[in-house]
Amino acid sequence: MAFRYGVMGLLLALFLGACGDQKATVITPSTMNDKHMDSASLAELLPQESRQDIPELLIYRQRVAAALKADPPVLLLSDSELADPKARQAQQLVIKFPQFKQHTLHPQSGEALRNEIMSVRPALAGDFNGKMGPCKEVACYRVEMYSHFFNASTIAFVDVRGGKLLGVGRQSYSQPDLPDHLIKLAQSIADAAPEVSAILSEDSERKLSSKAEFKTALRDSRCERSHHLCVAPTYVFEEDALWAIVDL
Repeated sequence: MAFRYGVMGLLLALFLGACGDQKATVITPSTMNDKHMDSASLAELLPQESRQDIPELLIYRQRVAAALKADPPVLLLSDSELADPKARQAQQLVIKFPQFKQHTLHPQSGEALRNEIMSVRPALAGDFNGKMGPCKEVACYRVEMYSHFFNASTIAFVDVRGGKLLGVGRQSYSQPDLPDHLIKLAQSIADAAPEVSAILSEDSERKLSSKAEFKTALRDSRCERSHHLCVAPTYVFEEDALWAIVDL
């Protein structure tokens, strides 16, 4: 996990008109001292005992371990995360098709790999560049599975009513939007990091935004270079922000 801290500035331009003349007046705020400039650093690995104190992490690891023993080895979204009954049906349906299941195993050894269903939703015209084809006339759902081993997404389209697989494809080096349980997990891991606690304690008198924010564009970070699935819980203050990059 890595940490970055930055100051956000504002440049306001006021355009005034008088007697048919237009002039631009630029108001620049006073220079702000960014005490955290270039302060990005790698966090220490949490000791085993500290990890035991993160309930979300313990539960997640148990679910991953169980999924690796399942057939196929896929960590499914819970019913609470899929309010749409047809989405639940689509998830259960897609894991039965050999064309989908083949992407859950190592192609040479047949070893079970770590896979997760990230989203299940009705198919949209935008998924097909406007041409929905066989999805147009049926109850078509889009299911996205992420492979942590290959850093790739498998996307399938299923006809829920007809019980058919309409199409499946693989996108390498493609990371999906995260479901709620992974966002909450990343937040819990960041909150438990001593480095985050130290900074928040140092800035305890400053007001934190009540809205949780998450940064997913992690260009030039070690996490991006490793091709791991990462997210950065962001702690937003009035003038600057702290974000902690969590490797999931």
